[in-house]
Amino acid sequence: CHVTLIGDSFVEAREVPIADKAHVHLQELAVRELPELDVTTSAFGHQGSAQVNQLPFYDRYARSLSPDVVVLVFGWNDFEGNSLGFQSWLNGRDPDHPPWLSARRGPDGEMEFVPPAASLEELRANLLPRWPGRPRGNAFERTVREWSYLADKVWAGRNVPFHQRFGDRQPIRRQWRHWLEAISGHPRHRDFAEGWEPLALEPWSRYLLRENPPPVFREALDVTRFALEQFRERAERDGVALVVLTDDEIGGGGDNPWFELLSELVAAAGGIPVISLYDHVIAMGDESADIRFKHDVHWNALGHRRAAEAIWEWLKRHPDVCD
Repeated sequence: CHVTLIGDSFVEAREVPIADKAHVHLQELAVRELPELDVTTSAFGHQGSAQVNQLPFYDRYARSLSPDVVVLVFGWNDFEGNSLGFQSWLNGRDPDHPPWLSARRGPDGEMEFVPPAASLEELRANLLPRWPGRPRGNAFERTVREWSYLADKVWAGRNVPFHQRFGDRQPIRRQWRHWLEAISGHPRHRDFAEGWEPLALEPWSRYLLRENPPPVFREALDVTRFALEQFRERAERDGVALVVLTDDEIGGGGDNPWFELLSELVAAAGGIPVISLYDHVIAMGDESADIRFKHDVHWNALGHRRAAEAIWEWLKRHPDVCD
């Protein structure tokens, strides 16, 4: 019974040794508690990716392992991460030359794939023009961050929301404004800034929860649903059980708006079981802060163990997926 985890940096998990990663814990749990299921595991993740970008992880790598179960690890940032326009703006990329498979609304309103740039050279040649000024602070900060990955990571404030990471530092805001003009000038993204303030120092994600989100956020939700549908279709074709594991920041059932939003999307995508990591963490007597590094948003060793336990509890309730 092979179980594959697919996700972003939480699955890639550069922050912990391989022995502490969720899929390794999951296999150890299964071997110890129900060896007759003969569970083996694998994981495919890349930082910054969202579900639509992760489809090739399944097509190229996971499918060849003939998995019985595929677990999509879903974080709140994936809602925005599935938006080609949003990610192009934040990272200064031409939306016609993304680094990985993406999707958007076509001229006829139907969803269409946007293939990745054919090469690294093509990707770099089509980056959005940079603001002519320097995007990072004063000379001392620029020098230190250019020479030290650790300094750059600490300065970027990985433990705070992205929209607050740079505060009111003018250079990076000028860069975003420069890229905003470029994105808004693209024929397919002219409505990018319609209905919201991209440069406001406030959580952008709140627009996703509106009854009628601005166009770029509406498309982000549509692409998220489309990506989930694509995974479901692949799972049905290959006889694979598909399940979503929600990051603890999405919360659990009840009146959590993020969990409700994801539940609506998976229902619209044809119905996919959802495992709440948050519910498991609380049931184990922990808090979200306990499963993350103090100065990094990613799971620590305990977080990976709790994620593995949450998946294992679901597997024990559904042993038939291993038949």
